[in-house]
Parts: sequence; structure tokens; C-alpha cells
Amino acid sequence: MSSSPFSASQAKLRNAKRHIETTVKLIAEYQKNNPMRWNNVAAVGSGEKAIRFEVSAELPEDVILSAGDAIHNLRSCLDIAAVDAVRLSGGNTNNVYFPFADQEDNLETAIKKKNFHRAEQSFSKVVRSLKPFKGGNKMLRGIHDLDIMDKHIVLIATSHMAQIPFLKVGGLTIIRGTVGRNWSCLLYTSPSPRDRG
Repeated sequence: MSSSPFSASQAKLRNAKRHIETTVKLIAEYQKNNPMRWNNVAAVGSGEKAIRFEVSAELPEDVILSAGDAIHNLRSCLDIAAVDAVRLSGGNTNNVYFPFADQEDNLETAIKKKNFHRAEQSFSKVVRSLKPFKGGNKMLRGIHDLDIMDKHIVLIATSHMAQIPFLKVGGLTIIRGTVGRNWSCLLYTSPSPRDRG
């Protein structure tokens, strides 16, 4: 690997791109088997109909792992670039990380806490322009938050249960809804999404 400035972060970025391409291919393969479908269910009451959404196969574990690897490589790329910025500035690179803040007002504190203040001001100016805080650059902040999440839990939940007591969406009134492990069922009083095309 080249030792030129930012070459390591660029390598991480290329690796992330490979993981993203793999994830996209795995999802396309998964979708070839039509794992998700709508099924109308017989009427259950006066003016009420039901529609059932079924998932016949869960998302493969490889999709989840590949997506997690892509996120981690994208996040690591930022930390490595931060270290290179400080190194190029002649600063101490110990404990240097790309700064993220919970809000815009705390960005300067995050820059100091993550030791990025050791870099030349031109680098800090770039970081400020990227808006790495909640409510700022949502994509960048999303990478950070997903990377933290992936260290503790699986990124994509594969089983769940929820109840929807009442919901209005356009002309569709959902009276009740239940979501289970591989299915959901909605009780509605107007044309279903499937009927409306």
C-alpha cells in the first residue's frame, strides 16, 4: 500500500465500495425469488377487507454482514483521513479521530475532544463544511450512527412484532394491523394498495 497522504483512507473507501457492490448483488439475488408478496384475504366484516403481506424468506445473513462491513469501512476511512490530516500538519497523531457532534453548537468541542484541533485550520474548515452533526449532513452522520449500532446489534432486524390500532393513509383507512415475524396483515375499509395498482 502506498504511503502517500490519504492513500489508506482511499483504500478503505475502495473496500467499502466493493462491499456495497456485493450487498447490491446479494439483494438482487434475494429478490429474484420474489420473497415478498401481497395476498388479499376474504372479507372479515361489514365493509371491511384484509390484505396480508408475506415474506417467504428472510434477508440472507450475508447481506446484513456485507452492509455492516461497508458501513464500517466508510466510517474507518474518516478516522484514517483525520490522522493523515494531523500528520501532514506536523501534529501528534495519538488518539485522533474524525469528529462527530450531537448538535452544531458542540462541533468545536468534538474537534478538540477527538484531537482534530492538532490539524491545520484548513483541515478543520473542511470538517466544519461537512456538517458532521445531527441535523447537518444526514448521510455522513448516518454512517457514524450505523457504525456504532453495528458494533452492538445486527443492522437489520429479521424478526419483529407490532400492532397498528388505526391509521389513515390517503384514501385508505387501516382499522387494525399486525406485523409478525415474516408477515403483516392490514384490515382496511377502502381499496387496498394492490387494488389501486
